[in-house]
Amino acid sequence: MYMNLLFYRETFEEIIDRLMDSGKYIHLKEKKNLWEKITEKIGKGIGENRPQPYMPSDLNPNNSQFLFFIVVGLILLIIIYRYLKSNKAIQREQKIIHGEILKEETSRESLFQKAIYYEKEGNFKDAVRLYFIAILFHMHEKSLCYLDDSKTNYEIMKHLSDKGFSKTKEFKKIGDYFYYIWYGNKEVDLSMFSWYKEGIKEISMEVKGYSEK
Repeated sequence: MYMNLLFYRETFEEIIDRLMDSGKYIHLKEKKNLWEKITEKIGKGIGENRPQPYMPSDLNPNNSQFLFFIVVGLILLIIIYRYLKSNKAIQREQKIIHGEILKEETSRESLFQKAIYYEKEGNFKDAVRLYFIAILFHMHEKSLCYLDDSKTNYEIMKHLSDKGFSKTKEFKKIGDYFYYIWYGNKEVDLSMFSWYKEGIKEISMEVKGYSEK
């Protein structure tokens, strides 16, 4: 019976190792205290250190295997629970919009400053992206449009129109340009970039003065 339990333990550890090596659970593997506790519990449960002297028992081996798999199931539930809990915490702390991680401390001003930095560095493609995200973030603050990069430019424009935003058409133009440059992987023309920045500035002023009726 001990050899059977040892076999199941080794098989279980192989499964857990594969899970912990995956991208989804790698952060759990780094939590050594949790993993050490799990290993210790398994070791105590099946006699990790050495085989115990044989003693006559009426215990059915099948029952022992059943109990072992219950323990395995409980451990897996703990791992899944901790993963889901940590994943929800990460989602609450930050949001990713068009490749940019928005944390709790992210502000409209910090996004604009980052766009200006990219512009000065000659990275106009990322500057286009950051200016657009800054506008979306500003609109989110004004309850004009909820931050969600799964929305198409048309969907955002329709939402702005429903809100009575006066620069809806202008937003569509800069939005179309952003999608063309960023997702179309196009080079930025400097004259068009200047036009884009003026559009961003104009819309930003309108968003700033917006108040929901």
